[in-house]
Amino acid sequence: MHVHLRQGQVMDLVVPSIRRGGVDTVFVMPNLQPPVTSVAAALEYKSRLQAIEPQVNYLMSLYLHPSVTPHVIAEAANAGIAGVKLYPQGMIGVTTNSESGVAGDFVETYAPTFAAMEQYDIVLNLHGEVPGTVPQGNVSLEELFLPTLKRLNEKFPKLRIVLEHCSTAAAVDAVRSCSPTVAGTITAHHLYLTGDVSEVDPHAFCKPIPKTPSDRDALLKAVCSGDPKFFFGSDSAPHPLVTKQGSPIPAGVFTQPYATQLVLLALEEATEKGIIDEKDVTQENIEGFLSLFGRRFYKLEEPSPTGPRIVVKRTGEMIPASIRSADGTLEVGISRSETPVFSLRERRPTPKKEIFKKLESHILSGRYTLMFAMSHITNPLATVDQLYRRTSSFSTLPSDLQDAIFFSTQSLTQAAGLLLRLPQSVTAQASVDVSAASIFVVAKLSAHPCRPRDICNVYTYLLSSASPLLRSRPSSPVDASAYYLSESSLDAFQKRILSLEGRILYALNFDTAVALPHGLAVTYLQALDFCGDASRAKITRRVIAYLNTALLSPQMLYLTHQPNTLAVAAIYSAARDVEISAKMPDCPWWEVFDVDREELGFLVVGMRSLEGLVRKLRDDFEGFAKGGVITRNAIEAEMTRRGLGMKNGDDAAGEIDEEEAMMRSLDDRAERMEA
Repeated sequence: MHVHLRQGQVMDLVVPSIRRGGVDTVFVMPNLQPPVTSVAAALEYKSRLQAIEPQVNYLMSLYLHPSVTPHVIAEAANAGIAGVKLYPQGMIGVTTNSESGVAGDFVETYAPTFAAMEQYDIVLNLHGEVPGTVPQGNVSLEELFLPTLKRLNEKFPKLRIVLEHCSTAAAVDAVRSCSPTVAGTITAHHLYLTGDVSEVDPHAFCKPIPKTPSDRDALLKAVCSGDPKFFFGSDSAPHPLVTKQGSPIPAGVFTQPYATQLVLLALEEATEKGIIDEKDVTQENIEGFLSLFGRRFYKLEEPSPTGPRIVVKRTGEMIPASIRSADGTLEVGISRSETPVFSLRERRPTPKKEIFKKLESHILSGRYTLMFAMSHITNPLATVDQLYRRTSSFSTLPSDLQDAIFFSTQSLTQAAGLLLRLPQSVTAQASVDVSAASIFVVAKLSAHPCRPRDICNVYTYLLSSASPLLRSRPSSPVDASAYYLSESSLDAFQKRILSLEGRILYALNFDTAVALPHGLAVTYLQALDFCGDASRAKITRRVIAYLNTALLSPQMLYLTHQPNTLAVAAIYSAARDVEISAKMPDCPWWEVFDVDREELGFLVVGMRSLEGLVRKLRDDFEGFAKGGVITRNAIEAEMTRRGLGMKNGDDAAGEIDEEEAMMRSLDDRAERMEA
């Protein structure tokens, strides 16, 4: 919604960027030269836009002008014009091409036109600033306009009104205080810009000007609130680069090629800074703001379940400095150039009815279950940024050694769970959460609690020379149940476990819930029913094996992918390994379970490539090659061999025990939560 597509050569350049920014419906601004004040001009403009990019739904508007009479409003309604844009006119320019805007007490002057818009249900779109007035103190031009917004709403209660590009906390409050017929749009750039930046960067200069950090924060919170009164309006306003670098600087920020990604980037940055709570940045709230709320306000059809969906992924893509015309004669600068962003693509899922039809011979009637929107642990000890960057706040270990330690630790947890006779779900949950303290915590909270002594005995056995994890196993293995830790050693080990347990629980705010794929995988296998009775047990075991293998992956698959996706990937991989009595369905059956082909492919490769990763670790790291358990001494020896130190303290010379460092990290997190 709300975009400036200009005319002439600029129009030809920027219109193709609409869909690249994840947008398929736009409310087109009418401030051209001359302005679009007639229905014929609006329809002619629309035809030019459609000729460039026919896959976009253009909602056309008229420029409020004395020539826009009640009769024109009736004509506009019959022609499908969506709205009328009001630009205030004054001594101080408000925005590009606003010279023909309304002046004086327009509420009374245009009352007949507004009444006709109310009658024919056409939207009034407001550039909400009072021109010709120099703000006093901290009062902005937008805040001076807000009483007029309220007056309009009271005088025309059925008139749908949009306060475009809200830029202040006061505007957010004003929109909320009005009736349900009043909404507000929020741009991407007002979510990351403030006035001090806009004053010095010509590519950040726009009207209304970005305001204070507190105003920006109010906009961010409105975006994540789930309030249908606020929806996305990019207000993407391109200008040739030569004019942006000249004087006077034209107002406008060009964001359209990365409109969706810039919103997501602003939310990610705000979450990292603690401005908004991560639990509020939900798919439901983001989809509402970016798509659904605006469509509903303009009374458009809901998106089709089989229509295109936006898929975002980190690929290292950077926002370019500009876009250029094919002949190189026109260049338009892009906001936040050279900033890394999510890559975006469209995915059009196969209609589920078609998939169900193809699956008829594979699905048993009454046994099909769909699982959606499974959530992982809501407050993991590692942030999303840490997971992707693979750096530790208390370690300088190279990434390959981190991978080796991770694999070894997860193997240790798996083996401990088997020896303690815990269900796989309990062991998997411990792997997702930090190993001995984690498995103690989760087992205690489950229906299968374990004594601290049992935990200590098992882990001491797994770390001993009799461990089955060692590649060179002893000739006569010791029975794990007979392995007994001395009382003196037990006291020290138990204290460490209990201390870590308390810190983990406190840092997690005692929320240890983790959604796991194991149960889903069994349900999906039953629903698909593409294997006979003889093969069912074999393929089920193979699926569980793949899910357990995924726990060992340094790619953190359980933390970066949803359980339903992991379950489908394990089924897909297992079906390729096991000889089954029926062929896999000849259709994209994974889409029934809301799994994207690209993500499925990534997980299949990740699950099946762990053997190669382990082989490489054994070749590269002598300490890993000697056995499946890595000791601190082996890590220190490898660091010394590479000419690296274990300097992980606050200064270059300081060294801190890794366990102490982890405890300090957990304590820091707990203190932040209390603050």
